[in-house]
Amino acid sequence: MLLAPKTPPVRLEQITWWKSVYRSTRKNTAVTQLLRKKRQLAYRSKAKTVGQRVGVGIQARSDVPAPPGLVSVVLLCCGQLEHLCLCLPSVLRGSRPPFAVLALDAASLDGTAEFLAGAQAADAPLEVVRAPADADLPDALRLVLARVQGDFLVLLNSDTVVPEGWLVQLTALAAMNPAIGMVGPMTTYGPAAQLVTPVPYRLGRTADELSPEQSGAAFWNKRIEAVNRFAAEWREQHRGQWFEAERLGGGCVLLRREALEAVGPPPAAPLAFFEAEALSQRVRQAGFHLACCRDLFVHSSGSRGFAPASLPSEGSR
Repeated sequence: MLLAPKTPPVRLEQITWWKSVYRSTRKNTAVTQLLRKKRQLAYRSKAKTVGQRVGVGIQARSDVPAPPGLVSVVLLCCGQLEHLCLCLPSVLRGSRPPFAVLALDAASLDGTAEFLAGAQAADAPLEVVRAPADADLPDALRLVLARVQGDFLVLLNSDTVVPEGWLVQLTALAAMNPAIGMVGPMTTYGPAAQLVTPVPYRLGRTADELSPEQSGAAFWNKRIEAVNRFAAEWREQHRGQWFEAERLGGGCVLLRREALEAVGPPPAAPLAFFEAEALSQRVRQAGFHLACCRDLFVHSSGSRGFAPASLPSEGSR
């Protein structure tokens, strides 16, 4: 009769050791997940409070010029709340009515939805369309485009910071010639013809972005003002200058309504609608020209949305 070989004592010790490690790892993982979930809930709650303070405390300055007609600003939000906390206040501060902001929340999970809800609760001029999952994006984008009003539409990434009077400069260039279907600014991230680098400021990001003492209007205004000062200097140095472009990028483009209707419905991949190079090509194929407003500077971090993925990261972050 053959007997099964006994497991060597060393082997038994190894098995016992690995079992203890496995049990300890499972316990630690469960605790880590629980703590992470609690932090996420607290972060989202804090994001809503910050959104409310932004909606209440940040308003356009009285000396900011108003566009000639209603402009719809579609704000693409793909997470990265730390960028949105600067972008939305800059839009509210740097724009005068008539304008409307339509925020497309592309299934963000980092507190973006709560931040936007907080801004809405504070009566900010903002409408939010949220896609709970990637599969809902096509319907959400169609809904946003159906709600666009006015003669001009701006596609804006949430990682941008716009200066005062930006809508007036974009619409003024587009209004010069009905053949101009799409207009963009100079920027810190985009095609070579639009690129401005280096810049004399650094926005920076810290882990305390959403701390209560740093969530008021004064905190955001101070950081936005750094971009606004440089944009004002740039405007004075290049006042009235513009050029025709083959493609536009930088996370900020203005479309004439006729050009928007001419390019047709959004592609099957909804975020591809915001990809600047493809959109530029579709606008040109529709018979329109592209123009860059050389005297307008808009900060872009070039992180998400329709900035060309092949471009290197440039300028301040």
